[in-house]
Amino acid sequence: MRYFEILKEIDNQFFIYDTNLELIEKDYPNNELRRDEYNQRNNRLLKIGETLKNYIHPLFDILDEEIKKIREKQPYFDENLILQKRIVFPRHFIFGRIKLSHDLLKDKFIPRVLEFPLSHSLYSYNEKDIVFAYQYILRVLQISPLNKIEFVLIDPKNIGKSFNFLRPIFNNHFIYKQKVLTVTEEINEAIKNLSLYLEYILQKQLSGYKNWKEYNLDNPKSQLPLKVLVINGYPEQFDSEALFHLDRIIKFGNIGGINSFIFLDKIDEKNQNLKQFEEKLISNAKSLFEKDEKYNLKSLKTEVVMEFFPTKDGIKNFLTQINEAYKKTSIIKGEIDSFWKGSFWEKRSNEGVSIPIGWDDNEDEVYFEFGYDYSEHHTLIGGRSGSGKSNLVNIIIQNLVYFYSPKEIELFLLDYKEGVEFNSYTNPILNHTSLIAINSNVSYGVTFLEYIISEKDRRSELFKSVGVKDYKEYRNKGYELSRIVIVIDEFQTLFTTKQKDEVEKMFAEILRKGRSFGIHLLLSTQTLSGVDVTSLSQLKSQIGNRIALAMGEDDSRNFLSMSNEEAALLNGKPEGIFNNKAGNISGNKKIYIPFASRENLEFILEKVSKENIKNQNKIYDGDKIPPLPNIDYFKNDSFDIVLGKEQNFLESDFRIKFNREFGNNLFLYGRNKTQKQSIIDVMLLNLKNSSKVENIYYLNSDIDIKVNIDVVDEDIFEKEIKENSFIIIDNFDSLTSLHLKNSFGMGFGNETKSKADIFKEIVEEGYRKNIFTILFVDNYKRLKTNLGDFWSNFNYRIGYNLNSANVGMLKSSMDGTLMPSISNFKGMFFDESADKMVEFKFFKEN
Repeated sequence: MRYFEILKEIDNQFFIYDTNLELIEKDYPNNELRRDEYNQRNNRLLKIGETLKNYIHPLFDILDEEIKKIREKQPYFDENLILQKRIVFPRHFIFGRIKLSHDLLKDKFIPRVLEFPLSHSLYSYNEKDIVFAYQYILRVLQISPLNKIEFVLIDPKNIGKSFNFLRPIFNNHFIYKQKVLTVTEEINEAIKNLSLYLEYILQKQLSGYKNWKEYNLDNPKSQLPLKVLVINGYPEQFDSEALFHLDRIIKFGNIGGINSFIFLDKIDEKNQNLKQFEEKLISNAKSLFEKDEKYNLKSLKTEVVMEFFPTKDGIKNFLTQINEAYKKTSIIKGEIDSFWKGSFWEKRSNEGVSIPIGWDDNEDEVYFEFGYDYSEHHTLIGGRSGSGKSNLVNIIIQNLVYFYSPKEIELFLLDYKEGVEFNSYTNPILNHTSLIAINSNVSYGVTFLEYIISEKDRRSELFKSVGVKDYKEYRNKGYELSRIVIVIDEFQTLFTTKQKDEVEKMFAEILRKGRSFGIHLLLSTQTLSGVDVTSLSQLKSQIGNRIALAMGEDDSRNFLSMSNEEAALLNGKPEGIFNNKAGNISGNKKIYIPFASRENLEFILEKVSKENIKNQNKIYDGDKIPPLPNIDYFKNDSFDIVLGKEQNFLESDFRIKFNREFGNNLFLYGRNKTQKQSIIDVMLLNLKNSSKVENIYYLNSDIDIKVNIDVVDEDIFEKEIKENSFIIIDNFDSLTSLHLKNSFGMGFGNETKSKADIFKEIVEEGYRKNIFTILFVDNYKRLKTNLGDFWSNFNYRIGYNLNSANVGMLKSSMDGTLMPSISNFKGMFFDESADKMVEFKFFKEN
């Protein structure tokens, strides 16, 4: 680049001057010179100064001309921040300024021109330096194809405020999840996804290429996207897996087109994980102010400084340009309302369902159909992260609710992508929905599928009662009954636990028989790789409709068919492949998918909400904790204890039944004192409001409970424990007087029974007198080793606020299935006698 050649030549002239100056100073080492020597010295100084002037003035003129050319393409931010609407990435870009200094030169500022993208990740320990990342973001937005960029913005330190200036463009899909990430779980997920994307790019797309830049220069029509990661503040709760993935991004990201900015706080010396990461960061990244090699000059001093920041109005106008341009570049064919030309709720679903989802190469509308005699009945949607999968799912949902009333279409929306997909349909709630499940777990999904199977059976009996064989005949006889459309995002999550065989059977039944009863599945996923389902191919054979977005070759073959790699050739949003021949390559139709904007979403929700026709409109939020009921709720005539709500479709009471059976005792294992206090309060509300429970013995309390009850000590076991009683022992770990050293082995001779011996008899035989024991333990791992067979008397076990490994310890025999971790105010219940596991949520006082 001529710019650098001229700069080097200017520096070289200053170097020649400095070299000659050193020679003159050497020849005349002090100021005590004779007059003739003094004149000789001055003459030589004037000569080298004049020579320098004669050389550098024209060179600076040429440099200024080069700067003018560069600035025409990438102007100063404070002068003209205009979107360039490029279709390819530039080779160089301006990122700040360089201040040139020399004794003979008044400070001169030149653009800091760098290779694009950056060659290293950058870091700083000063949060104020984030303004450099702002300027980088603005420059990238200005000079890049908008449909080929993605920003992952992470700000746990200021909960998103650091990026407020970008909020006008957050609704665009080039902002990851359309928001700033602030919570550990979503940050970990984003970093892991970015790392796995990088791994895929390096192993697949860049095979045979040096790096992202070389690939894009060679493939201008199918460029790889640029991804930008900015982290402001470093959450100490990052786990080792997240640090591993982040380290890979920092070390190799520049090769795969990922530029990273890390703004760190000082790290505590005691935090070994973060200190190790910091060492790797310093080794593999560069300081924000570390000079590029091209600016390491021989004589001219250089310093990296910022450009002048654009005005508030300048930024506002620029971001408006981006919003307008993005609709045209990333969403080429327009928005979803382009389809809304016909009458609202004009269609009937008795014969089948047909909605537009995009356009073909000839700009003809492409219709997505299911339920007809001639069409397929179930659908699979797939595409890697950033391919537009979420947008497509929203296109389908919103077109369904525009053209069909709730009497024609009943929607069930289940989200296994951390609650981000279907939240938009909850306020106001979409009339067509009978369920919107967000943050749902596998257990809930299983009970939902059971409900759908029961609904299928109910419809079967209904059809028999009027003498018809299927949904179509029933509707054509004049009866009203909506078609059920079930949308499950990241459905493969349901196949990742012990219940996968049960899930597979229910899916198979719905896929085989659903069409006859007006029940249709729409399953969405990023990848089918790694799904552990014995008959995955059989399930796929029942799903004739496939909509594939951008994905790798392996995923394309797995998703469409073994000979169909066409999805790997897609350029990304808004392109897709619609195939209604079970993935056979002859059924491929390339489509261009419109944009489902927030404005159109709000329009359709408002329009639908004005109508009086509604379905059940149930919202299930797996993270929402059920409130504590009033005291009348706990009045009963049994030994049951109700602690919360099961995570199932009916949200049943979570009830533990204590009966006259061996092992009807309960222990709870968890490490959250506040939650334990709440659990004990709820237990006591149950027991004090039961007509059957006559006595409650509460021992070893180390918390302040709200329910009024006397606390007793272990001396209570020297007296008779009365029938119809509950013994509740808090912090059992510390009550060592009740721990038998040899577990529950037999004593010898006529020795006086210890408190531990008496407690043993109560735990083993108490059920005969309706005496039940409840223990709270803090370190089950240690107690399990020390007390051995003692725990065989506790068939009921509850874990709360535990990681996966500790949850797995609660079950006496494990089959290798990975247990989920348990977050606050959620619980996992095991019944050893029935080999039963229940996920539930505890009641919590508001």
